[in-house]
Amino acid sequence: MLHRFTATVLVALTACMLPQPAQGEVGTAVVFLLLAPGARARGMGQAFVAVSDDATAAFYNPGGLALTCDEDSESRCPRELFLMHSPWMPVFDLDDLYLEYFAYTQHVPGWGHFAVSANYLHVGEVMETDENNNELGMFRVYDIALNLSYSTRVTSNMGVGGNLKYIRSQLHPQDGVGSNWAVDVGWLYRMKGPGFLNGLRLGASLSNVGPEISYRSEAASDPLPRLLRVGLAYEIMNRPSIGSLLLSTEFDKVMVNWSKDGFANEIRESQRCIGAEYKYADVDDAYAVFLRGGYYYDREAPNVPKGATFGGGLKYKSFQFDFAFIAPPEDLGSTYTKMYSLRVLI
Repeated sequence: MLHRFTATVLVALTACMLPQPAQGEVGTAVVFLLLAPGARARGMGQAFVAVSDDATAAFYNPGGLALTCDEDSESRCPRELFLMHSPWMPVFDLDDLYLEYFAYTQHVPGWGHFAVSANYLHVGEVMETDENNNELGMFRVYDIALNLSYSTRVTSNMGVGGNLKYIRSQLHPQDGVGSNWAVDVGWLYRMKGPGFLNGLRLGASLSNVGPEISYRSEAASDPLPRLLRVGLAYEIMNRPSIGSLLLSTEFDKVMVNWSKDGFANEIRESQRCIGAEYKYADVDDAYAVFLRGGYYYDREAPNVPKGATFGGGLKYKSFQFDFAFIAPPEDLGSTYTKMYSLRVLI
């Protein structure tokens, strides 16, 4: 019989919850589903739902996958491999607390864009003890979500898509395993034509829609963190001699109590994200340098999840390396969370 978890597990699970929009939602389970991946997106303050032009679109907005290639070049659209690693919440100095993300995308002519991805949170190894404090052995605590994505163009500049998601959360291999299925949907629109609105991007997604999850058959179940994202992005500058500048903004809200609180109140309590990306590349876009910055804050719990983010990246032909630094909640010190991503076009 499990007598207690070590302090390591309790602290780590609390750390997973603090910087997320779910902080104000009572009873929300598997909050690791809100831990957003990708050093590029996180360096831009997580304002990425209207950008979503790489493999992390499978997480932020699956509708963007269909627009990762120009319509006239879809027949030769490259496949993409994406890897990310982040030592999570370094303020706790736990070597085995980390977040990882993997994605692979491929366009199939005549069918659309497909992707497989996984986000994985490793909390650590825990020593189980009995009521007499005798050691019974070690076990792992982790969360994982496996995703199968599909996206297609509705028009030349509009994409829609969705994910089918399997979730597994293990707090204890016998007495604390929860698993379930969920779906995500997304929409992305890029304006084309003359005038200053050319290039404006509008995006929205709804994630983690599925039945409630329970860790024990006899225990009460809790809802998944259904997350609504709405945002826009705009490239305000694009000149070969000086580079390009992309601005983005986003509203995020966990929609668990919307039927009780009302949709308008839920939106007013949303987390706000803003971000920017500067890119300087050669004429053929074979080499590029990126600088990024952003800021996020939560209207519902303004004293917890807010802070600045910044990062950058280097591109060399088919390879792109990105990094980001994410400010912790105010009451968890000043140690920034680091995130590293590698993008490869095949």
